[in-house]
Amino acid sequence: MIIVRLMGGLGNQMFQYAFGRGLAIRNSTGLFLDTSFLDERENIQHTIRDFELKIFEVPVAIASKKDVTSFRSLRSGFFAKVYARFPFIFNKHFLLEKNFQFDPNAFAAKGSVYAEGYWQSQKYFIDFESTIRNDFEFNTTPSLKNSEVLMQIKSGVSVSMHVRRGDMVSLSAAASFHGTCSKEYYMEALQKMKSKFNNFHLFVFSDDLDYVRSSFQFDMPFTIVDHNNGASSYEDMRLMSNCSHHIIANSSFSWWGAWLNPNPAKMVIAPEKWFASSDINTSDLIPDTWIRI
Repeated sequence: MIIVRLMGGLGNQMFQYAFGRGLAIRNSTGLFLDTSFLDERENIQHTIRDFELKIFEVPVAIASKKDVTSFRSLRSGFFAKVYARFPFIFNKHFLLEKNFQFDPNAFAAKGSVYAEGYWQSQKYFIDFESTIRNDFEFNTTPSLKNSEVLMQIKSGVSVSMHVRRGDMVSLSAAASFHGTCSKEYYMEALQKMKSKFNNFHLFVFSDDLDYVRSSFQFDMPFTIVDHNNGASSYEDMRLMSNCSHHIIANSSFSWWGAWLNPNPAKMVIAPEKWFASSDINTSDLIPDTWIRI
């Protein structure tokens, strides 16, 4: 049994699922999802999130409260002290992500494992890429409006640009930790796209459309996608993934929007600085074929 703790929004949940799926395949066992963090609604300091993987064809199995409790007892208290000294006497293991760098030692976790972390690197699951792509097939039919935009996206060379703000601006804790990409980053990224492709249509996605409209002027054909909100926000990821090329934000949402595009010739531009602090090493977060600026 592999249990992964789900935390954060859709993009984070996808990373956590993909890590767990890869580990479960390596161990020839089943994957279960701990949704207890998402179920919390009282005395919390983070953005409230829901379980969002139901939009995909993922084989979902929710871990029982009993199983979660038995694993998490290894995290604190008496059993944690014993486990720290004699882990080999236990038939279950608690795997805690150390930092944002890829940790190949995570693959050594055998037997029954509870994993907690963000696991934001394709290196954890790239060996099972086709499985992950199949699992992340959307299980809904696009709305009429999204179908129209999809046709437009597929009719020529298209570039997605994601401007992520939202709680990274409105919540002080998130703002100080994550930060946001500057207007200069997007302008430089667009220049790189223009130097590579003579003609393309730009599709802009954002959770702060007022900011986009007031801050940017584009000198190429563009569409600001503004109709997917609330429960349908995930549709932006489907649209992004169908674009030819991508300019992503420091956001797991647009990371996956770019990654789900299967075209090996795609051009993806990502921010060099992913967090507000430069002390956090994110060298394994961005695939080698993507461009960081």
